[in-house]
Amino acid sequence: MQAIETVEKEMEKKRKKYYLITFWIRPELDEKLDDLIHHYVREYLKEFLNEDEKELLSITRSEMNKFFNRYINKRIYADKDLHDKWKSLPLGIKKRLYYLVNKKLVEVFINESQTPTTKY
Repeated sequence: MQAIETVEKEMEKKRKKYYLITFWIRPELDEKLDDLIHHYVREYLKEFLNEDEKELLSITRSEMNKFFNRYINKRIYADKDLHDKWKSLPLGIKKRLYYLVNKKLVEVFINESQTPTTKY
């Protein structure tokens, strides 16, 4: 009987386990996307993690610094695979991924909303 209770407790712990990564987000993106930021960061991060590291290292530090004049730290929910990949990356690669994901989000959500629409 005690073995069954122990197994049930372990299963409950596994169900309630959340994986979080800390991610740099530009404040205007946080305001615009609010709770959806988790979804979009996970989606684009998975996309950019599949790229070659040489391509990521071609991004210059000055380009990243111009883009990140202000940012906030946001905790993003991730699955176990993404969490483990993220934790194993060196800081230099992480910074470039911060840059790429934020740049993509700005292009899609900020620049898109600023383009005028024509009415017919």
